Amino acid sequence: MGGRGSRTVPALLLATVLLAALAGFIAISAAHQVRARAPQDPDATYITGCVNITSPGYYVISANITGVQGTGYCIGIFASGVVLDGGGHVLAGPGNGRGVGIYVAPGSSNVTIEDVAVGRYSTGIYVNSSGVRITDSFVGGNTYGVNVTGSYDSIIGSNVTYNLRVGVYVNGSHDSVVDSAVGGGSWYSIYVAGNNDSIIGSAVGGSWYGVNVTGSYDSVVDSTVGSNVLVGVSIAGSHDSILNSTVSNNGRVGVYVAGDNDSIVSSTVGGNVFGVEVAGSYNSIANSTVSHNRWFGVSITGYGDSVIGSTVSHDGHGIYINGSYDS
Repeated sequence: MGGRGSRTVPALLLATVLLAALAGFIAISAAHQVRARAPQDPDATYITGCVNITSPGYYVISANITGVQGTGYCIGIFASGVVLDGGGHVLAGPGNGRGVGIYVAPGSSNVTIEDVAVGRYSTGIYVNSSGVRITDSFVGGNTYGVNVTGSYDSIIGSNVTYNLRVGVYVNGSHDSVVDSAVGGGSWYSIYVAGNNDSIIGSAVGGSWYGVNVTGSYDSVVDSTVGSNVLVGVSIAGSHDSILNSTVSNNGRVGVYVAGDNDSIVSSTVGGNVFGVEVAGSYNSIANSTVSHNRWFGVSITGYGDSVIGSTVSHDGHGIYINGSYDS
């Protein structure tokens, strides 16, 4: 297990992912750039290079930009009431796993970042403030796509793919990923470490892990999570929920629940090796369909867990219970 040969596959896989990330960034950012428009708004401030934004206003990126400032980021936002319109242009980093594309500093609220492609940085967009919106953008080919540590921030209608380690990392509260596509070659498509965060109407997949939740009162709603190498949704927090979503065709487990008081409601889990594995306590699967999983539909080893009003069928084995006070 520890010999030289055991390192070959991960090394080749890493190289493949890096090449795919770069190719994906070039291809998708090129398509994104088609929407670029010429400067014409007299009320806008036009940006053609890396810069700090220190005053409220409407800022438009009017050319593709490469590199970083000496501070380690390309565009820094240090003011509230800022709209940064990418104009369909590209921010491209040095490609050596260093730097941040767009940095939103603490205290900079009511900020909108829109219509921009960001790639080849250590972190594409780093949001260290609250009330920030990222819309209609592509963030790909980075080590980390979007890192959110503030509250009430949102990623809307965006494509966050081909990032090596994590597509979207959330460590704030009341943050959301809405109507977006996240995944494609990452270790984690979305990693949620905060509380009261939500993934709504989004497509998540193509990574090692789809959605990993360690916070509490987080939710996956009206979303699809599929085609991940290992696990679709992994929950280690408490009072988290999967509602009206589909978790399918993951290489090992559809939904793995190690936390307590979590719920899967009105959802479909199918086409995985294991459908739902529950190792925590007082969790529930309600009004859901768990079917066509290769081994177990539902495996419960926790305490006080329940399957209510759900259909578990056409699995290798239906429901396996080895816990206490489960029903």
